[in-house]
Amino acid sequence: MVFTFTHEYTSGDFYEGFGYADQASGFAPGAEVQTVDENGQISTYRITSVEPQGAEPGPAGFVVITNYFDAETASSLPASGSGSGGLGSEAGHVFDQSGAFVGSFNSQPAADGPDGAPPAPEPPAPQ
Repeated sequence: MVFTFTHEYTSGDFYEGFGYADQASGFAPGAEVQTVDENGQISTYRITSVEPQGAEPGPAGFVVITNYFDAETASSLPASGSGSGGLGSEAGHVFDQSGAFVGSFNSQPAADGPDGAPPAPEPPAPQ
C-alpha cells in the first residue's frame, strides 16, 4: 500500500512525505506514532492517507520526503529526502524557494537551527 504522512517536531516544524508498506503494517488514516530522540525530544508521525498500490508499486519500507514546514518563519520549503527502512529511516535536505540549499534534517534530532532554519551542513559535493 501507499501511505502519506506528516512528521512533526515539538518546535512545530514538520515534514511531509509518502511511503510504501505491506498490508500487514496496520497503517490507517489518523494513526499516530510518537518517537523520542537521544535528547528526550518527542516527535509525532501521523498517517494522513492510505491507498492500495497502483500500477507502479514501491518496495515496502521505502519513504520519500516532499515538503518541509518551518514553524518559526511560517514557511513551507521544498525538501528532498528518503529512507529505505520505513518511518524513522528518512533524512534529507531543505531548499529555499529559489532552489538554494538551506539545511539538512533527519527523523531524530530537532530540526531547528539558528533563526528557525534547519541545521546547515552542506550536502556532499557532486562527483
